[in-house]
Amino acid sequence: MARGYLDPVDAQQVTQTAYLRSGTLHGKPARIATEIRGRGLCADRWRLQLRCDRRPHLSSHDMPRILRGADVTFGNFETTALDLQTFKGSPQAESGGTWMLADPAVPGDVAMMGVDIVGHANNHATDWGVEGMLDTLDLLDQAHLVHAGTGRSMTAARAPSYYDGPHGRVGLISATTSFTPMTPAADPLGQAPGRSSANTIRSTEIGLVSDTDLATIARLAGTKPDAAVKIKGREFRATANPATPMTIEYDLNAKDVKANLLAVRQAKQNGNFTVFSLHNHEPGNAFQTPANFAQGLAHQVIDAGANAYVGHGPHQLRGIEIYRGKPIFFRSATSR
Repeated sequence: MARGYLDPVDAQQVTQTAYLRSGTLHGKPARIATEIRGRGLCADRWRLQLRCDRRPHLSSHDMPRILRGADVTFGNFETTALDLQTFKGSPQAESGGTWMLADPAVPGDVAMMGVDIVGHANNHATDWGVEGMLDTLDLLDQAHLVHAGTGRSMTAARAPSYYDGPHGRVGLISATTSFTPMTPAADPLGQAPGRSSANTIRSTEIGLVSDTDLATIARLAGTKPDAAVKIKGREFRATANPATPMTIEYDLNAKDVKANLLAVRQAKQNGNFTVFSLHNHEPGNAFQTPANFAQGLAHQVIDAGANAYVGHGPHQLRGIEIYRGKPIFFRSATSR
């Protein structure tokens, strides 16, 4: 394991929901709070020192105080907020797992609790279509919640959003690798308008199988010699160590990764602190081990200038890594 990495079991031994200390903004101590429901981590950027506040019985009454006490508090806004009495759209044929729906007052409640910035790129962003997504963005704006990850084009969805606080400017980029087919946003082309939606990072799912199984799958799929073996979008490759069930890995789309790294560099240039938010359920909600791409992507993001990488999505706590003095939360909260 990389230096500073905590596996999920170790991560659960440290603090309750707490502050992440991350150096200074404009020469003043600053802290970013990220919710870790039930458990958390405190990491000093300069000394990489873990502070364990063993408070096993924090109540819900303590949460607003903790969230409001941070200079900046981040959250994953994973629902649609709208008024069904006036809504002009409809739930989509395919959801991100279920059709998440919140009262129009929820964004204001989230802001009142102390949350300042939210990622909105996730698998539920378009449960109620583009109409529901845009209604949600209007309500987030009305609540003065800085949001990133969705917009009226891919350029808008991918662009950093900024929170200007008393200690400086915090930039947020929000992306998702888990999404429904209708979720990716698109930029205008010629006379065709752009498509409102989310900042998605596409991937190819890879099934690792034995040489014998690969030959069988290639025959059944009618694969030509020297061509990639694919069935219904999944690619199969041979591995020296096949497992049952087979191991699933993912190849991220290089263009999507490059565009997000550019957004990170822009945020670094225009602000004092940069947060990269990634929503991902891969390889599945039951896994405590991050997907094969997670660590490499997190390192690229930090190398590009991010001060913190915050992952969320699967219903498990995953590991924490300190890379080049910067925290990586492979899964920062659980919804269960």
